[in-house]
Amino acid sequence: MRRTRLLPLLALAALMVIGAGVALAFAQPWNREEPTPSTMLTTPPAATATSDDPDAESISDREQIALDAARIMTTWTPAKDLNRTAAELRARPLMTAERAQAVTAPERPATGTEWLEAAERGATSEPTVDLNHATELTDTGVSVTATWTWDSPDGSEITEEPRTQPRIYYFEFTQENKIHDYSY
Repeated sequence: MRRTRLLPLLALAALMVIGAGVALAFAQPWNREEPTPSTMLTTPPAATATSDDPDAESISDREQIALDAARIMTTWTPAKDLNRTAAELRARPLMTAERAQAVTAPERPATGTEWLEAAERGATSEPTVDLNHATELTDTGVSVTATWTWDSPDGSEITEEPRTQPRIYYFEFTQENKIHDYSY
């Protein structure tokens, strides 16, 4: 009877020790790729609504910034980017200082068939972004749907993992049109 009570306690203690070790490992500063001025975006690329968008001429500044941010955040070069968060780091100039500072990349590299194959072939993702009008948002919110294909130098196709697409972004803006929060 006593042994059966002790085993769950020992298992719980072991999980707590392992969890603390994992948390400590992620908190270490080594191998963290910090953006340099040359890798940070200083002027966002122009993004426009697709030609079949009936509201293409009436895009607000916030909507344009949201489109730009989603395009930046879904443009990856796996041979150079350690993980997908590298693209989010490049979008920090569109964010408030507090939100930009909160974007931190994990130390572990991205994995998955699609990412590894794209890295091996030197491919870059080519996003398509569209405003998502089917989402209920606050007055300061903008939603964007992003999909992408892979452009590889040799023209070969990259097998896409269906669970990764589409990515729907939700951006919240300040009165000064800076992104103060986002999720996807």
